[in-house]
Amino acid sequence: MKNIKQFKDVKTDVIVKLSHLGIIKLTGADAQQFLQNQFTNDVIKVDAEHNQLSAWCNHKGRIIVSFRLFKRQDSFYLLLPQESLAPIIKRLQMYVLRSVVQLEDVTNNLICIGISGNNSQTTVTDCLFEPPTAIDTSLTVDATTVLRIAGTIPRYIIISETMPDCFQTISKNTQAWQLLDIIAGLPTIGLATTEEFVPQMVNYQLINGISFNKGCYPGQEVVARLHYLGKLKRKLNLAEIETDKTPQSGDNVEVNGEKVGKIVNVALLSEGNVVVLVSVIVKHAESN
Repeated sequence: MKNIKQFKDVKTDVIVKLSHLGIIKLTGADAQQFLQNQFTNDVIKVDAEHNQLSAWCNHKGRIIVSFRLFKRQDSFYLLLPQESLAPIIKRLQMYVLRSVVQLEDVTNNLICIGISGNNSQTTVTDCLFEPPTAIDTSLTVDATTVLRIAGTIPRYIIISETMPDCFQTISKNTQAWQLLDIIAGLPTIGLATTEEFVPQMVNYQLINGISFNKGCYPGQEVVARLHYLGKLKRKLNLAEIETDKTPQSGDNVEVNGEKVGKIVNVALLSEGNVVVLVSVIVKHAESN
């Protein structure tokens, strides 16, 4: 991965409403065990002070959707691509069966804000309260939750029932946030790439998105076999592309007529330049 300083046009001081994300709330006596039985990461480790990246796979080990899981006020929440929210609720509901679990779309009930920059910790402290500093940690005070997430610069996600006074006027340019996700090597799997990649093909084993010590979940045998016995055929790479036509997630990448990978995520860097995460066939990645 390139250091963010290598992208001279990147705006790192960002405060933006994350309208491209949706939020699913899960409650009920069996919620924790239900999620533990479905997702790639160890849900037992998610509490009021710890959030995590995770994914839901099909039985072939291919990611259906990626998301961030956090907990506040005794409920679990999935922060995921807005486009995937409705089909994921419908599909997850099929697995509830007799479990005491309720799923609810609460996107319109909560405000979701992303803030990044070298002074972001001070900004959050001045506006709300002192945030957690370790990556993938959380803190909830009253009705507001702050998640510290990975990045080459400090980044936070704020979840609140009301818009904090100091954030009344903020950007709606979600591309700026998605660009920072891409540079941080954090892939987003939505509708365009659903069921395309095994977690290791998008480096989930390198960004704490998989637990290899938890119990079974859909696709776990495939994921574990690749980890312990298999040879990885694809891995995630960061690339900058000069182009007159913006590529899309799910597009194939070809070099001299040969397919070398598939675009996972893309964001505009500057006019005529985009930054992409590409799941590259390993032999091509090794030969640059």
